[in-house]
Amino acid sequence: MTPFFGCMTPGFNGSVVELKEGMTKVMRALRTLESATLDGQRIYYNHIRPHQALNGKTPAEAAGLETHPGPNKWLDLINQATRQAK
Repeated sequence: MTPFFGCMTPGFNGSVVELKEGMTKVMRALRTLESATLDGQRIYYNHIRPHQALNGKTPAEAAGLETHPGPNKWLDLINQATRQAK
């Protein structure tokens, strides 16, 4: 008997169905590019997360955009956005 058949139980099938339903809900929420989740991920990727290929810099730093050297880059970005919105 292969290990694959050991996981084919009613309980396992229920877990797969729950996972699929959960992923369906997430994908519905991400249908538009204006999703807050996608915006947050884009900001994190471009302004906060250092990239190995860029020698530890963020893409924003590599492009010469304003950097946020403080310990809390999220807070610095929020403060900057608030100042620009006024």
